[in-house]
Amino acid sequence: MKKIQTIAAAGLFFLLTFFSIHQINADIFLQAENFKVTGTGWKVAEGNVARDASGLKVLQGSSGQFDSVAYETITIPEKGVYRIWVRYSQKPDVRGTFKLLLFQGENQIVSKEF
Repeated sequence: MKKIQTIAAAGLFFLLTFFSIHQINADIFLQAENFKVTGTGWKVAEGNVARDASGLKVLQGSSGQFDSVAYETITIPEKGVYRIWVRYSQKPDVRGTFKLLLFQGENQIVSKEF
């Protein structure tokens, strides 16, 4: 009986922890194809290129100017710990990497090259 109570208590603790974490920091989901773009290096692509990635649309940067920037401005609703998940497709026959920059006001707080 004590073993069942221990397992039940551990399960309850896990559920409470899981739901507490998810209630504190809500998900913020951004689609790159909806970003604002400067220059001609980033373009929304559909068709075969998108079918390989998501089946819908993708933000493609394999042609055009190198000084192009795709960006989005969002408001984080509350203080907390957030993870940034980036999904991308890197093909060996197309050019280079891209960089993710995260700013808080005017201060850059994250820089990651993919």
